[in-house]
Amino acid sequence: MRFTFAGTEYRGCEGETLAAALVRNGVLGGFRSLYRNRPRGVYTAGEEEPNALVQIGARPLLRATLVELEDGLVAEPLAGKGRLVAVPDETRYDTIHAHCDVLVVGAGRSGVAAAEAAAGRVILVDAGRGAAGLSRTWVVGLYDDNYAVAVEAERRVWRIRAKRIVLATGAIERPAVYPDNDRPGVMLAGAFERYGRPAGATPVSGGWSPRVHLWSQARGRLRWDDRVGAPVPDGELRGIECVGSVTGEGLPDAPAFALPDGDEDAMFVDLERDSTVADVRRAIGAGLRSVEHVKRYTTIGTGSEQGKLANVNAICVAAELLQVHPDELGTTTFRPPYLPVSFALLAGRDRGPLFDPARVTPIHPAHLAAGAVFEDVGQWKRPRFYPHAGEDMDAAVRRECAAARESVAKMDASTLGKIDVQGADAAEFLNRMYTNAFDSLAVGRCRYAVMCKPDGMVFDDGVVMRVGEQRFVCTTTTGNAAPVLAWMEEWLQTEWPELR
Repeated sequence: MRFTFAGTEYRGCEGETLAAALVRNGVLGGFRSLYRNRPRGVYTAGEEEPNALVQIGARPLLRATLVELEDGLVAEPLAGKGRLVAVPDETRYDTIHAHCDVLVVGAGRSGVAAAEAAAGRVILVDAGRGAAGLSRTWVVGLYDDNYAVAVEAERRVWRIRAKRIVLATGAIERPAVYPDNDRPGVMLAGAFERYGRPAGATPVSGGWSPRVHLWSQARGRLRWDDRVGAPVPDGELRGIECVGSVTGEGLPDAPAFALPDGDEDAMFVDLERDSTVADVRRAIGAGLRSVEHVKRYTTIGTGSEQGKLANVNAICVAAELLQVHPDELGTTTFRPPYLPVSFALLAGRDRGPLFDPARVTPIHPAHLAAGAVFEDVGQWKRPRFYPHAGEDMDAAVRRECAAARESVAKMDASTLGKIDVQGADAAEFLNRMYTNAFDSLAVGRCRYAVMCKPDGMVFDDGVVMRVGEQRFVCTTTTGNAAPVLAWMEEWLQTEWPELR
């Protein structure tokens, strides 16, 4: 495959990421930092990449470590900020709503074991290409009542409701903090191995930080684990379980954190934001003690990678400067989404004409042929009047009224809502929903009906037809069909579940 980076053409292989292809071609640098314009290079092999940010077409701030190589791909390096392009995103995105007994996040050993042990309907999600289960998929948000949002291959959003969630999200390797730790060629030891030990690269590691982001998004508590030198899940959450290295289990002991001698203004804590140990010292000198305050003063962890690499080291630096235990400083707040998600992807197909789609009746072509002028009623296109040549609305309406009075007129009422109510207690249900009584309505007869809210104000009106002893058809106004149905469902399900 041929691809272009910063105006130079290279060759890559199918299945590689852009970062892997660059490293294999000997490009260890080629990027610049946001504020200081310092040279930077590929630092990681995953979602936590702080340096290798690129623009591809109209898509800004993409991580080269996550971009799958395509033939003819053209990428331009970015220095921490992207460029919005005033071109509509024509990509077709999808949304899937799913329910399952168990959602397992992470297809490592612990995740696969949890999926195999679970009974019933299981969804296994993993970001890896070719991983077991739903591959190339990131869970980016975990919300109340075990509701998760996942993104598959940047083209599909999964909205998943699970009875139980197993987090097997693993851990992220941490950088080491020392002077000039941002130079091109310096990369995490895990990335160094994954890229095949490239010549000229220097592997570094400061330990491992469990990926507690989703646990924290779900309001799970954290505690500092001295052995791994990072926060780990603490306590329990109903319906959510952490397994594997996200709990700290199986991770190597972290080296004791200590700041080396040297220029603190060149010891980078957050590579994406160009924040250093000197910035943390200034924040503490200004009287800040909470890690959240230090974060805001220094902007550590506020870049597009949300501090996945920087947050733990920032806590350790602040704790050492204050001579306190890291647990006393607390942790930063992990907010969704875990990875940047485009608005177009979240919107799915609900864009353009489909954002508020127009509805037409079966005889809409006949209305068009008759020259109808339409009005929008809810989502419906309803004929307003039919002007002849030279007529305005007033003249057309007068003519149509005269024709209806002197002859006959037809009306297309198919825009009205129709709700079919069936059951042994159908008449009693409608007695309660409307101000009218319906148990006395004979089969084959109709009755005008008014529906009010609890405050006595009119909510809707229509005609109710009794088509059988236990069956009624209710019409609603055009714009209120869905709200009336939802109102009926709410009362039946929550207040009168005994009705049949």
